[in-house]
Amino acid sequence: MKEWVARNLTLLPWAGLLLAVFAAVALWLPDAGYDKYFWVTWTRYIMQHGLGHVYEDPEVNNNPLVMWLLWLFGLLFDAPTDVTYGTINRLKLLVVPFDLLALFFLGRKLMKTGRSIWLGLIVLLNPAFWYDTLIWGQIDGIYTCLIAVALVASERGRWDLAWLMTLFAINLKLQAIIFLPIMILMTLRPMRMSGFNARWRIWSGLAGVQAVILAPFILSGTVHTLLGALVDRTMGYYPVLSRHAYNIYYLMAEDPFTTPDTNVALGIPVRWWGLTLFAVATALVTMPLFLALFNRAFNNLRREERLATLFQTAALTSLAFFLFSTQMHERYMHPTILFSGVYAIMTRQWWPYALISIGYLLNLEGVMHFLDWVDVRYTGIDVVHENLLVFHPKVVAAILCACFIAGASSFYRTFMAFRNNVDAELHTT
Repeated sequence: MKEWVARNLTLLPWAGLLLAVFAAVALWLPDAGYDKYFWVTWTRYIMQHGLGHVYEDPEVNNNPLVMWLLWLFGLLFDAPTDVTYGTINRLKLLVVPFDLLALFFLGRKLMKTGRSIWLGLIVLLNPAFWYDTLIWGQIDGIYTCLIAVALVASERGRWDLAWLMTLFAINLKLQAIIFLPIMILMTLRPMRMSGFNARWRIWSGLAGVQAVILAPFILSGTVHTLLGALVDRTMGYYPVLSRHAYNIYYLMAEDPFTTPDTNVALGIPVRWWGLTLFAVATALVTMPLFLALFNRAFNNLRREERLATLFQTAALTSLAFFLFSTQMHERYMHPTILFSGVYAIMTRQWWPYALISIGYLLNLEGVMHFLDWVDVRYTGIDVVHENLLVFHPKVVAAILCACFIAGASSFYRTFMAFRNNVDAELHTT
């Protein structure tokens, strides 16, 4: 621990300053109001009935670590009635540290790969990165941080840490399972090389961690209620083409928000067409990583090239999930911003990151209308989002689809350049 502090001592004061600044901004800005009702009622329910009984509330449909987070948040208050639509804004204070931890982690990787730490400003100062936490009041930054740590750990061969972070991420947000193919590819060989005893010890430890997460529900006898809630209240809970995610369905349907994804096309429900498209897209963007690992060229890449390959694979996977799956919410591509930012810094390919940031920001603002709050208090200008072409769902959807095509194309070209560099170096040595 002392060695870690010594190595990071120069960054710690800056990290503390950033935490104070962003915490102040988080409290100053209002949250969106979306999910505010659920955060308030679920926190009150936990304070009144205990964490282990929260899934007895028929409206609870989030994963166990979200309930743990709300339990921790409830400890800040003396009584359930103190948790109100005003004080719920403080929940951001539990999320901002994870956003900054992800950036701190990114700064460390920049230093180790010889990049200037100031390049991290392209993420730190990106409003698309902060919108979800500071304005929307959501918690996607937590699982994004966990997956980022898992990706770096897998690149270093630390499959135990990679799976621990992935376990936490899935227990927080079910959509984190989309990164399982990457985790499996990256950790399969290190696991095989670690030996049976090590594998048994680590997997037993991970099972123990899962048991601890579920302990309140096991002790309360409500595990069956929890499992039922996750099956019945999450999958298919909003059976429509899109929940304000400006994706391909906004280019195909008049009103995806109200169009059921159970509608049939060529004899198959659109829901399954969406999952098929996502699976195909994921296979395509994962192929470079798979081939590099299969022929063991991945370890011959320079570290910044390995990180770029890994993070862009994850970024495109997240974007494909957002674009092609049905029932998507507007913020479900949040990890794409951080991951594509890492790729941009490592490869100097700036325009895919800029384009995806613009598309995501327009999608969030097109739903949230945060500028209305700014207009009323500061500018006096009445911004009517519906009258501005840049916020039109079809325009934003076209931008995001273009982002995926351009990002995947750029990724393939850059990866082949990495491979050619390796071949040239091997040929001359």
